[in-house]
Amino acid sequence: ESLRRVASVLRVSDTIALSFQDVHKRFGDHVVLDRVSFEVQRGEVFGLQGPNRAGKTTLIRLALDILRADGGDVRLLGKPVKRADHDRLAYLPEERGLYRHEKVVHVLAYLARLKGVPRKEAKARALHWLDKVGLPDVANKRVEQLSKGMGQKVQIAAALVADPELAILDEPFIGLDPLHVEHRVRPHEPDVVVVVFCLNDLFLASGPFGRFATEEESARKD
Repeated sequence: ESLRRVASVLRVSDTIALSFQDVHKRFGDHVVLDRVSFEVQRGEVFGLQGPNRAGKTTLIRLALDILRADGGDVRLLGKPVKRADHDRLAYLPEERGLYRHEKVVHVLAYLARLKGVPRKEAKARALHWLDKVGLPDVANKRVEQLSKGMGQKVQIAAALVADPELAILDEPFIGLDPLHVEHRVRPHEPDVVVVVFCLNDLFLASGPFGRFATEEESARKD
């Protein structure tokens, strides 16, 4: 099914972190995105819900400049999307991956440094985010020693450790308690925006979202 008008259009301003305006994308004869329009404000946690094959992954790839839209406009932090802006972003894919034989704190600090965080600050950021996700005691454990739930929390910390301007998290709460996820995705800086792509209605009802768009909204006609 295609996403069609997933959320109401907000006023255009410098407070917009991510915007899709009348975006269209098709693969062969299959229309994946049909005039999708929504905008996400800085400083909010925005959830996007839809079933498998609704177009969420395609939206992610457009936002990351992995794919190009066939029509419409995609803007990141007020400008057309460019790969040069990737250091301002964080992306947690549905397919996870960390360096399994390394200590958790070293992995997080390394990922922070890849995003331009100074070496002396990177370890402090890593420890801060481990504490924020409730895992201060695993800093010196190897990734392979973590349980699945712990690994999931560390993945969230890894996505946010560099305080990106925009974080896109794909299914970040699988295996976690949705009643206690707000502190795991709320950024350290107040102007960071987090976009969460998820399926579970329970997360939408009890999670940290300031706004969310659902498949029902996406089917709304003009």
